[in-house]
Amino acid sequence: MTYEYDEEDFSYESNQIISPVQHDSAYGSSYVAGRANLTSATRHDVTGQTASVTSKTRYDIAGSPVASLDPLNRTVRTEYTDNFNDASNPGTFAYPTKLIDPAGEYSQVQYRFDIGANVWADSPHPSDRQDRGKETIRLYDSLGRLERQTLVNTGAYTRYVYPTSQIRSETYTTVVDTNGNNIGDTADEVYSESLRDGAGRTIQKRTEHPGSTGGWAGSIAEYNVNKHEKMTH
Repeated sequence: MTYEYDEEDFSYESNQIISPVQHDSAYGSSYVAGRANLTSATRHDVTGQTASVTSKTRYDIAGSPVASLDPLNRTVRTEYTDNFNDASNPGTFAYPTKLIDPAGEYSQVQYRFDIGANVWADSPHPSDRQDRGKETIRLYDSLGRLERQTLVNTGAYTRYVYPTSQIRSETYTTVVDTNGNNIGDTADEVYSESLRDGAGRTIQKRTEHPGSTGGWAGSIAEYNVNKHEKMTH
């Protein structure tokens, strides 16, 4: 393998020249060599170096990778245009918000500005290019912990509870429509919990069996004096 750095300028992709807030003007489009960005990797024929294939990466002026090209120049593009759930547009260009494959299909992500958490995402439909695919919404509590994750397409969700003991975590997931109302609700929730020791290691966990009466699946973990897990049963 051979590697090259800072080979191209910023004129190849439409989103290479951006205007992030408080960006150092000395690192604009005229500053190319010296950034130490890995721009290509070439794999050679080990039997005699008679052939080789090269993959490339292109960056914006802030140093974020915006395009990856395989040896056939099939390109995956990444966009960083702000997409926050409060509709603000401060010009951070800090998070990847759109990923576009070589066929033009794309996934999108939206964030919460104060903690940078992913609050919404969608993806292309696996078989129908006219429609969008999976869409997910995530809610967080005042401490920034994930509180609820919902699959918009079906209404299925998982909610998370954090007891004040701080050694137990609880999840409630809709798996089966037990009451037949075609809605994911509390009647469909399957309960799981895990317990941790003072070092934050999971020592017990269990999940109820849907449709059973008092049926559970569980496990207990044991650790040695070096804090390595030695047994799970």
